Amino acid sequence: MKTTLKIDVEELKKSLLQRCPMKARFKMPMSEEKAYAYLLAAIMAEVEYRHRIFCSNEDMEKQLQEMVHWLTTPSSHFGILLCGGCGNGKSTMLKAFQQLLNALHIHKPFEGGTYGI
Repeated sequence: MKTTLKIDVEELKKSLLQRCPMKARFKMPMSEEKAYAYLLAAIMAEVEYRHRIFCSNEDMEKQLQEMVHWLTTPSSHFGILLCGGCGNGKSTMLKAFQQLLNALHIHKPFEGGTYGI
């Protein structure tokens, strides 16, 4: 039996817009140079943890530099996209980043926009 569902699109849209305003995006509380060194060390540790050999190359260094730049500078962009084929390090980079945040105890911003480091 087929039923016809009627919805008020404008009412639904109004309801969906009733939420908390978007907060400022995450920004690492350190210089770009320091963040690069920390994230590189975290990636190297994650690769070793996975019983692999870390191999640096120009592409990886460029991707890491772009990610660190986004993580340390003000920007109106609220997301980062990692793309590529299987085995080029996307998951490793994100896992390393998460481990780094945990090790530095950076979980969420404190009131007033400071991070506690």
